[in-house]
Amino acid sequence: MLALASSALRDYLARHGTLPRQALRTALPISLRSPDDDGFANKLVTVVLSLATDIDDPVQRLQAIRHESERTKADARSGGIGMTGLSCNTLR
Repeated sequence: MLALASSALRDYLARHGTLPRQALRTALPISLRSPDDDGFANKLVTVVLSLATDIDDPVQRLQAIRHESERTKADARSGGIGMTGLSCNTLR
């Protein structure tokens, strides 16, 4: 989904002559709940990922997005630094 959005944004901005040299970035929520967690709470962090809009080749762009998102998700789930954490208790 991120690669699709990245390609659409890149194409749109390029057609209008406003494609920035640096890649656009986006915020993405990541769930920290384990599969066996049956509590009534959301356990989320928000991470910022590159959309790799600075990469012309769509296959290379997809690979760059996949690599960064996998690395960032792993860092977030292991308690990596630089994350904005949010925990919301619901249905109490």
